[in-house]
Amino acid sequence: MTTYKIDVYIPEDYVDLLIKKLGQEKIITIGNYDYCYTTSKVKGHFMPNNLANNFSGEKNIINEVDEIKLEFRTTENNIKKCIQIIEDIHPYEECVYDIFEIKNFK
Repeated sequence: MTTYKIDVYIPEDYVDLLIKKLGQEKIITIGNYDYCYTTSKVKGHFMPNNLANNFSGEKNIINEVDEIKLEFRTTENNIKKCIQIIEDIHPYEECVYDIFEIKNFK
């Protein structure tokens, strides 16, 4: 089965809820290990235009915010459910996540 690495950039106040839901759904389980993930503090930058319904920041200027980069692996059969959970919990109008296919050479 194909494995994917997912990176999510999310405000710190929403990380615990996202991890809890992903864990409950066994999305962040690897073998016999549940809740497998890493986090890093990062700075996000964005400039909402006049049409944006922005969660934070000011329109028409470049804003800098503290975010958490949440990284984890999951299997192909979890991808749709994973994306739905991220989009349901993430507060941004345009939530940012990246999905990479992992090549394992075992």
